[in-house]
Amino acid sequence: MNIAVSGATGFIGSALCEYLRLRGHQIFPLGRDLLTNGKELTEIIDKSEVIINLAGAPINRRWSRSYKKVLEESRIKTTNGIVTAINATSGEKLLISASAVGYYPSTGECFGDALQSPSGENFLASLCVKWESEANKTRRGVRCAITRFGIVMDPYGGAFPQMVKPAKAGMSVVIGNGRQSLPWIDRRDLIRAMEHIIINKELCGTFNFVAPQRLSQKNFAKITGKHYGVHLTVHIPAIFFKMILGEASQFITGGQCAVPEKLQKSGFEFTSPDLETFLANMYK
Repeated sequence: MNIAVSGATGFIGSALCEYLRLRGHQIFPLGRDLLTNGKELTEIIDKSEVIINLAGAPINRRWSRSYKKVLEESRIKTTNGIVTAINATSGEKLLISASAVGYYPSTGECFGDALQSPSGENFLASLCVKWESEANKTRRGVRCAITRFGIVMDPYGGAFPQMVKPAKAGMSVVIGNGRQSLPWIDRRDLIRAMEHIIINKELCGTFNFVAPQRLSQKNFAKITGKHYGVHLTVHIPAIFFKMILGEASQFITGGQCAVPEKLQKSGFEFTSPDLETFLANMYK
């Protein structure tokens, strides 16, 4: 199968492309130069059965006015260009377009993906709404899947090595009151879930790409602390992160609760359904 991938060199995209190549697929990376060339982009997409859109600047830095524009353009403008190219082709295709669980409000309520759920009212939620809206503008004959990612964990990259630095140094860190939800997914499960959507042609719509376990930040600190043999717990006020990251601190001090209803109902089985299993098997 021919599969075009934007964000192919990133933390998720690089591992996904390697996995799909090993499964016998032909991968066409959609780099920045190609994404701005409508004619060449359309030619590549025309010969691809699957398009996976992972492009987007990282959110884990201070959101200045100029950087908010970068965040929006790297997602919304890129998705618009990909959808425009798809709509200029014919035949059946699959678009898998990334989003984030930041779409949901930080109310403490847990949201499934089977029904329409309310979006939050902050910048990140607004960004996700616009991002998903562009992806859903595909023509008839295109199967569209929106994948809302939780924190993607892997022992060798992404957020996880930073998140467990305090535990490796001998202390567990609880942020604020620690009750905020921490939706996450093993990168290996995310990649397998992508393949699951590709294979099962009846699957479309919105999917929460998160582990089934409902985890709070306090429980994350407790579980990782136990794994690394930590006995000291330190509480850091949420205001500390707001001082450093400004508005961007909301993805650390807020948190959304989401469950993978549709993935599980469609028969997908997680290799890391909970953090304990992830920690036990992370180097295997």
